[in-house]
Amino acid sequence: LRVPQRFIVIREILKPDRPDPATNLKGFDYIDVPGLSEREYKLQFEAYKEGNVHSKITFKNEQSGEFQFYFVTYKVSAAGVIDTIKLTAPVRQSVSYTIPLFNPLSVSVTLNTQLHNSTEISLLPTFTVPANSEGLFSFEYMPLKAGRSEAKIVFNSIDLGQYIYEVCSFSFIFISLIFNGNKSPKSKLACVHKRGHTLTTI
Repeated sequence: LRVPQRFIVIREILKPDRPDPATNLKGFDYIDVPGLSEREYKLQFEAYKEGNVHSKITFKNEQSGEFQFYFVTYKVSAAGVIDTIKLTAPVRQSVSYTIPLFNPLSVSVTLNTQLHNSTEISLLPTFTVPANSEGLFSFEYMPLKAGRSEAKIVFNSIDLGQYIYEVCSFSFIFISLIFNGNKSPKSKLACVHKRGHTLTTI
């Protein structure tokens, strides 16, 4: 038309049918379009877990009653590995590490933890993060033999989906050498690799 028009924007999520706090579809409630021209409307979509989201966006002129609508489908894939944690510790000595986990929802969220490819990491089976806050999840790594290893820590939540952290660890044998006479005591680190070769510089 030659005259400017104002459209109210109605945003609807069709599937999943029940409201999901982990999925948000945001945008301006109105858009003004000058006569004989067009305007772009920007949608902001947020999702914290994988799946398919089907939505309907309707633009309606409240004065004339005319409207048009669009179907928009979002396919949300898994986030993959969020971060790689690097740990180093002497054999039979433990080190701890803390992972910050943020909960953007208005309700508390419980995460179930899974550990893959390691028997040297100790962690809690579940962890609860309060609403709209950050929780600090701590675990311990205590190697029983020298070498390098890789593991994964996976957090699963019905509300927030899956969080994956990769753990790359290196363990070594600590050797303390004490010399008599005029030489002062020294201590050296000996890194024993999986093949069994040891190189120590005095």
